[in-house]
Amino acid sequence: MNDNVMTDTISDLNRKFSLQEYKKLRPALRATFQSDLKKTLARLKNGYTIKMLEDDYLFSLTATRASFSMMQMINEYREVSHRLGHSWNSAQENAENTRSKREIRDKVLEGLFQSRGLLFNRVDDRTIAVDPEILSQLMK
Repeated sequence: MNDNVMTDTISDLNRKFSLQEYKKLRPALRATFQSDLKKTLARLKNGYTIKMLEDDYLFSLTATRASFSMMQMINEYREVSHRLGHSWNSAQENAENTRSKREIRDKVLEGLFQSRGLLFNRVDDRTIAVDPEILSQLMK
């Protein structure tokens, strides 16, 4: 597929299936939105490899194409992830760690894809990475 067509398509899809658009919808229209999103994901699977941007995949992407500063962010991200959820943490510490993890993840995504907060991210000509956190919010 032509790179420009794919880029335009991914941009269009990210505009259509954004959290901002979803939040504007009346509850009655959210089921249609979710159905359209499922159909779109099925169509994308026909032409591309779809990967979920979970931690392990994010780490492997960063290792193959990142700068030293991004690798430092990944190490910090791993440390914050490790600290999260331990019984000795207070609710405030867990909230701070969750916020910090999200900020670091956003910076890494911006470094990899020159954007943040997008559902669909172009990895290469054949691969699209889907942000599972955004997907889960859209499918509530």
